[in-house]
Amino acid sequence: MAAVTVLAEFSTIVEYNFDDAPASVMDHYRPQNSAIAGVKSWGDELFLTVPRWREGVPATLNRLDDSGQLVPYPSWAMNLEGDCSALNYVQSMEIDPFRDEMWVIDRTVNWNSTSSAAENNCPAKVVILDLAHDGQVIDLYNFPTDVVSPTSNFLNDIVLDTDNQVAYITDAVDSKIVVFDRAHNSSWYFSDETMEADPATHMVIEGVDYGDGDSNGVTAANDGIALSPDGTRLFYMALHSEDLWSVSTSVLRDETATLEELQATRIHHGRKPPSDGMIFDCAGNLFYGGLTTSELYSWKYVNADSSLDEYSVSVVDDHRHWLDTFAIDDGGHLIATVNKLDRFLQGTMDFSASEGANFQVLRYDDFSEQSYLHGSCVSQNTPGKGTSVATEAMVVSFIALSSVLGIGSAALLVRLRREARKGEEGNGNGQDVLLEEKIGV
Repeated sequence: MAAVTVLAEFSTIVEYNFDDAPASVMDHYRPQNSAIAGVKSWGDELFLTVPRWREGVPATLNRLDDSGQLVPYPSWAMNLEGDCSALNYVQSMEIDPFRDEMWVIDRTVNWNSTSSAAENNCPAKVVILDLAHDGQVIDLYNFPTDVVSPTSNFLNDIVLDTDNQVAYITDAVDSKIVVFDRAHNSSWYFSDETMEADPATHMVIEGVDYGDGDSNGVTAANDGIALSPDGTRLFYMALHSEDLWSVSTSVLRDETATLEELQATRIHHGRKPPSDGMIFDCAGNLFYGGLTTSELYSWKYVNADSSLDEYSVSVVDDHRHWLDTFAIDDGGHLIATVNKLDRFLQGTMDFSASEGANFQVLRYDDFSEQSYLHGSCVSQNTPGKGTSVATEAMVVSFIALSSVLGIGSAALLVRLRREARKGEEGNGNGQDVLLEEKIGV
């Protein structure tokens, strides 16, 4: 099994830092109603989501502080429930490592809440935050109601095509892939039967038989999503299904494309245990958790014809009760959240700590490849996504500096690519800036 470091652990309840919390937050706080889900990494920072499945969740987007507690990000005000300009219900987010921007999906619908704030008066939206400037809002897009329903949606997971500034988002209730084109400030969706929950899938999780998942809180339609490192294929599957599919992103990005044209690009890659989140690294390894096996898997994707089989799938870790969401840090380490979500949703979670930690953030230290966001890295000399060959050549030539600077070569690559790309997008002189300024020495 892979070497694992526990980055954060909550034995019973999710812990917040309430040092500067408004009185109204404390008045409505319900300690056992918070469960971590989404995770993303930026430099030394870890960000975690706490979806508002229930009432009394203080903040839905958070940063993990040095004490292991959650701090609302970017502020308490931006996590104010019921404020349409704030973050109401965040399940997932993704970070553009070249622009230091976090794309946050806010479904706004509070799933099981009966509070007045859950009257669904706010449209679902994408909020883009500037991480380099304390989470300043730099873009906000409200989805039209004919693309994302304000009352029934479950915007669940997101991946980014940083070159085209396009986000692909799953809707786990309305069985959709939603496309948001930031450059053109527009959105659309596709939906077909492959994005729906499969009633034939039988769910047994850690000894609890949920049957076909009907009306028990552990079933969902289109859920996990992953973008291939070359950006050409989008992978998806329903949470309540065992079938992994992919479609062509060139057709997905075409707002005028018909459903039939998209279906013509559809590929069935085989069957696997039901899973929640999934992620590609730049070498084409797809990581996902088996909900019915409590194992972490890695599948080697080579090309569009790749299929799931015993030769291409490896078990990385086991005894992980509901692996939810994944990220890859600057060092190429895989990060995952574990949250026993079926127990939480069923109201059977043990808050006495007698069954081990309820919520964990884990780092898998044996991996060193960057995320899909950096493009294909089958060989080290392969240009990163969105980075010129000249820039990449400069990056590779300075790999030896990593040992002098005391940081890993993977982390050095991220920092150089990020800064060089900024220069290319700005005045074109990114490669002329002194290396010392680029890497902060």
